Amino acid sequence: MVSPLQYRKQGAGDLEFTARMTSSMITMLPYGYIFTPTYVRKPVMKLIGQRSHIRYADNEEHYEANSAGNDFFEKHFHSIPNVLQPNVYIGFTNEINEDYSTYQPSVEVTSLDHIPEDLNGIEVPANQYAVFKFVCDFHPSLINIDHLDSVWTFIDEYWQSHSGYEKSDPYYFERIDGSLAQDHYGEMDIYIPAKQISL
Repeated sequence: MVSPLQYRKQGAGDLEFTARMTSSMITMLPYGYIFTPTYVRKPVMKLIGQRSHIRYADNEEHYEANSAGNDFFEKHFHSIPNVLQPNVYIGFTNEINEDYSTYQPSVEVTSLDHIPEDLNGIEVPANQYAVFKFVCDFHPSLINIDHLDSVWTFIDEYWQSHSGYEKSDPYYFERIDGSLAQDHYGEMDIYIPAKQISL
């Protein structure tokens, strides 16, 4: 911890302020914990990754999104140029209809000018998001739909019913900072486009 005077002398960059953590901000789930969402506005985001079509029923049975993410990490994650944050994985989901979506395991880049063969680029517009932090006692590479079902139940049943916000666009993304990952610790931030409900 540093004082405001020390911080100014250091000439540091952005400083993130967070509220004091209390137990009321945390909800226990079957496979971990979820925190009361924060709300952020993100600028345009450029992603390069490997897009695939995933049927929800197949994902429930075969963990296809989890497999796609791990495959991308092993084969492509470290070979993509112009990466903004080398340790950060982005899993981008675009909801097509009630049966399937596209899922693109990705990294954020500064430019889409040089997309490697067999990979896809996408530019995500600036938007406001509700950000949910999910914390578990296992490595984040093991997070699958079984774990996330309880997260989405919480989001659908509690947040959208009681927050005064609603989902504003048919996509969302997961963000995992690999530098924080351990065999017995994982965290994932889920960014959901959100807008206040008009009264």
